[in-house]
Amino acid sequence: MYDNKWFTKPPVGTQLNKSHPLNRVLVGYWLLNEKSVTVAYDNRANSNNGTLTNFALSRSTSNWSGSQMGGGLFCDGANDYVSIPTSTTMNPTGTGCSVIVWVNYNSLTPAYSGVFGRIVSGGSKYHMLWVKSNGKLATFFSCGSLKTMDGTGSYTLVTNKWYQLALTYDSLRGLQTWVNGQLDSTTTPNGNVSTNPVNVAIGIELISSVPTTTRASNAIFDEVRFYN
Repeated sequence: MYDNKWFTKPPVGTQLNKSHPLNRVLVGYWLLNEKSVTVAYDNRANSNNGTLTNFALSRSTSNWSGSQMGGGLFCDGANDYVSIPTSTTMNPTGTGCSVIVWVNYNSLTPAYSGVFGRIVSGGSKYHMLWVKSNGKLATFFSCGSLKTMDGTGSYTLVTNKWYQLALTYDSLRGLQTWVNGQLDSTTTPNGNVSTNPVNVAIGIELISSVPTTTRASNAIFDEVRFYN
């Protein structure tokens, strides 16, 4: 699952081999190599397409960008993000789920820079991954109870460097964060994943579809995958 080799990405719209064991549970896959449009297409048949929100698309930041894997999306840290509508496949209710993201931070100014996830208004449900200003990962995740890891991991991210970040939860192994295929932090499980029927965001903290602009990422995002 944590393959950190660089490779040439398939064209937009390419459907993946459904018989591969990982692809059978891969419900969202955003290559982020569209390079010109305002849609981040889901390369799975579920069509969980994302909408680019607040992107200028006319300068080096707040725009599509080059990356080490053939294309990426540069969020400017002000209010850019990708909004992915809620759906049955994006709202896990079973024993676990995972997200994997490639990211390269231009700066880490906010206390928490949103990477991927969503929060229900009032903080009643969390499925959220952030990078803190000190380069540590943070996550709040609702299962049988709220599980949190707030900067307790072993890895410290720096700017202007590509990382593969992963957040995983299952009812046996618990909540884990990973950096470049290496375990960063872990905590105990507590039941199945809680339902969370609100939009998902890439690049910002999203609370019931409303962005927290003070927690916007200034970073290039690439190759985002969601497993259920």
